[in-house]
Amino acid sequence: MTIDTWWKVNRPAAPDLFRRELEDVVRLVATSPTVGTPAEIGDADFSGVRRALMRRTRYHVYYRVTGERLEVLAVWHAVRGELPTLGWPFSPPSGTCSVSSMRTSPSP
Repeated sequence: MTIDTWWKVNRPAAPDLFRRELEDVVRLVATSPTVGTPAEIGDADFSGVRRALMRRTRYHVYYRVTGERLEVLAVWHAVRGELPTLGWPFSPPSGTCSVSSMRTSPSP
């Protein structure tokens, strides 16, 4: 189940909030890539990986910009008890992730 599907089923008062907020954050980081904070997770080297908070839904978008390309690496709920799997050492997914095909994890 995708986060968007989970959100629509479990948040009937605002079923499109997750999708709209994700689209807004992706649009923001595409135009202002340094808006997110560097992803510092312990001693791991996530050079160039940043995260941006989706304030209303409390999800983080983990991303990096390589040249002209924005790669969304993970969307992760801010209160999950674990960190997103970005690889160690960091290994990006093949190709650029699109909003519809990115790796996601529903909230707990």
